[in-house]
Amino acid sequence: MKNSTKKIGLRMGTVFWLLELVCFLSACNTEKEEVVELDDRVKTEALDLTVDTVWVDSVFLHARRFFVYRDSVLIVVNKPNSDCATLQLYNLKTQRPIADYLSQGKGPNEVLEASVNLEGDILILRDFIRKQVAFISLDSLLSVKGYTIPLRQYRYISFGLNRMGNGRTVFENPYCFQAKKQGIDNKASRFLLGDAQTTLADFGTYRYNTFNVSQGFVVMNPDRNVLVYASLSEPVVELRDTVLNLQKRIKGPDSFDDIRYKVREDDTSIPDVVYQGIVPYAYVGYCCDSVGFYLAYTDARLSGEMTDERRFPCWIFRFDWAGNLVNSYAVGRYVNALSSGSDIHTIYATGYDDDMMPQLVRLTLPS
Repeated sequence: MKNSTKKIGLRMGTVFWLLELVCFLSACNTEKEEVVELDDRVKTEALDLTVDTVWVDSVFLHARRFFVYRDSVLIVVNKPNSDCATLQLYNLKTQRPIADYLSQGKGPNEVLEASVNLEGDILILRDFIRKQVAFISLDSLLSVKGYTIPLRQYRYISFGLNRMGNGRTVFENPYCFQAKKQGIDNKASRFLLGDAQTTLADFGTYRYNTFNVSQGFVVMNPDRNVLVYASLSEPVVELRDTVLNLQKRIKGPDSFDDIRYKVREDDTSIPDVVYQGIVPYAYVGYCCDSVGFYLAYTDARLSGEMTDERRFPCWIFRFDWAGNLVNSYAVGRYVNALSSGSDIHTIYATGYDDDMMPQLVRLTLPS
């Protein structure tokens, strides 16, 4: 199949591409795919949605992110090094506490740096410092008295990480990066299938260390045989099947061709690729339901005195599980940490006030 590109505003077609990959790496620049491009209309013609602040309270002084489960359970993810538990659950309707989980520390059943996402009824927690991962069933947590978070020790944790339907772990490859105009190309594939014993060495040896410029979210829907990758630093979304065959690549709406990188070398390790001048942000949050997935997108570019991406507005792009764009919505402010509501018109998110304090907000999408 020859490479081809389609421009599109609020609707997209379907493309297919096959590449065999089972637990080994191959060069990503050899992958041939049809590319679908979002144009600027997904921003300029985006529908307006309603943003409501749901709950503001001094009890959330240490909060970092908020998630909502089934419109009724508030999950507070607290900052590291705070005096409270990592996870705190509240009844959203009565505003009463339900339970606290995971003290912060170096002991058993403790974490130091928790990054959390919510997919359906599964809360995905990664502790990058202590290399611990937990896939938490919220239904079990809420129904079992004395529930213990199933922390599992890993030898390596990537930024993008998720669990396949067969229990295997899909790792984002921290070496998958190319900036060909600047002569930087690791020729690395996007993912590696492994388990808790997977190490960084299992990804192979590459010319550059690109962890700081290549990170993204991995979204799973085993029932539909779909894996979605949304890049944090590039306007790129990939759809693959659950054996990692690339099905579709979605680019845009912005071009990041002006982003420059520099290679930082020393005598003790492989050279690091870092940003030169401008630090870009693209997809900063996601949620999903039975009919599709939602991505929070920003065109933030940090430089000079503007060093906080939360000062930039976001849009919500809604896709079906085939990667077709259903609609786009203008939020008008920065949001991340998305949660699906009980209907397709409700999304919960973490927003930020003028002092950059997190707030739980509800986004109501137009019918």
